[in-house]
Amino acid sequence: MWSKSKKAITALNKYLSDIDSISNVQEGNTWKAALKDTINLYTGNNSSISQRLDKLYFTREEHSTVPGVIGIFKDYVYDDSKKQNFKDLILFAIKHIESNGIYKSPDKKNLLHHFGNTEVISGAAFVILLVFGIGNYFGKLEKEREIIQTENKIKEAENFSITLKTENNRLKLTVDSLQNEIISLTSKLNPVKK
Repeated sequence: MWSKSKKAITALNKYLSDIDSISNVQEGNTWKAALKDTINLYTGNNSSISQRLDKLYFTREEHSTVPGVIGIFKDYVYDDSKKQNFKDLILFAIKHIESNGIYKSPDKKNLLHHFGNTEVISGAAFVILLVFGIGNYFGKLEKEREIIQTENKIKEAENFSITLKTENNRLKLTVDSLQNEIISLTSKLNPVKK
């Protein structure tokens, strides 16, 4: 499996190769917008790389005059040589990612976001059993009534774990049944021709 940094570098290298096919301002602006999204994804919206990209353009400013009209007019003309500035920025972004890795959003505060439901439930059951086990240990030092209450809580946690396992098995059976129905319906809808 590719790491996120390698994926980012591959994406940026694609922009590096795609820039050579740009031949006008509209193509350049579309390419730049896509590059901006990619850079923001891998270096963050407020990175200096993203801010520097905002200041790069595919045009140069030219001044002209019109006979009989007073004043100097500005025109913005596509300039193929401006591509090098974008290439330099992409190469810098790649070096930045190689050195520092990709941007990690501070919005992801949930420590459990990468675990599945089964893992969370199993972990919760383990923690419950662990807590009650510790409670049982300290409960032995207290009155007999407190020991009995702690043992009852452990039994409830075990019953909860058994209930979860039973529900998990029931769900597996339901999924298997649904898969068999799908296979049956599929074979009825698409009979095998001889």
